[in-house]
Amino acid sequence: MLLSLDIWAFVRLMVQLEDEGAERSPLFLTWIEAWTEVDAQLADLAQSDFEAYSEMMMAAQIDLQLPEILKPAFLTTLRNTIKTLKDKRSEADAQLRKSLKFEIEGLYIVRDQLA
Repeated sequence: MLLSLDIWAFVRLMVQLEDEGAERSPLFLTWIEAWTEVDAQLADLAQSDFEAYSEMMMAAQIDLQLPEILKPAFLTTLRNTIKTLKDKRSEADAQLRKSLKFEIEGLYIVRDQLA
């Protein structure tokens, strides 16, 4: 199945997998090439053009293949990412809480589209 994700959501999910030590997970390996490319682009833009970095992060999307067999792993990673963001929200200032609320709601939308 083709999955369209906002770049920020893709970043959150891949960082979650890295934090869980899941670099060898089939889901991580399926998307490693796209992740390497997106991460490099964002790193370059963060140093050279912060406006373009922000635009890519918040307005761009990426299309990824999600094999049906990996859908359960994806949903687990999505749940774990939402939990991580909720945990961070309790320690955050008002501005960060607002940003995290936006991200959590966005990830719930992704989840609901797959359910």
